[in-house]
Amino acid sequence: MDSIRIVEYDHSYAKAVSDMWSKSSEGWNGNDMSRSAETVIREHDNSYHLNVFLAVRGDEVIGYCSFDKYTHDEGALYVNCLNVRFDYHGNKVGKMLVLACVNKTIELGWPRVDLFTWPGNTKAVPLYKKCGFF
Repeated sequence: MDSIRIVEYDHSYAKAVSDMWSKSSEGWNGNDMSRSAETVIREHDNSYHLNVFLAVRGDEVIGYCSFDKYTHDEGALYVNCLNVRFDYHGNKVGKMLVLACVNKTIELGWPRVDLFTWPGNTKAVPLYKKCGFF
């Protein structure tokens, strides 16, 4: 997976992000995550994300990770949303995205980055442990 790049979101990626969400329904228990490019732009214009990192392969967005200030704890940043297209699971894309957040936390001088999941999230829990979370 050498050709995967981690980039920061800007509106030029809105259509590709829209396509990624359309191709991600299987990874969200069959829930329809579809969004138009216009909706993606509006969501990002109205969000409080510190950063949104994208995993890009060629001209496709294959992963998404939003990163925010944690409103329930003054001393932490927070991985808000992580998605990797189902057809790219097992290729370390999620790990690349989470570590981009960890590196940004260090770069910004914050003492901690948090994330949350549930014990039954059998794909995410091992990924988070490999990234140093417990």
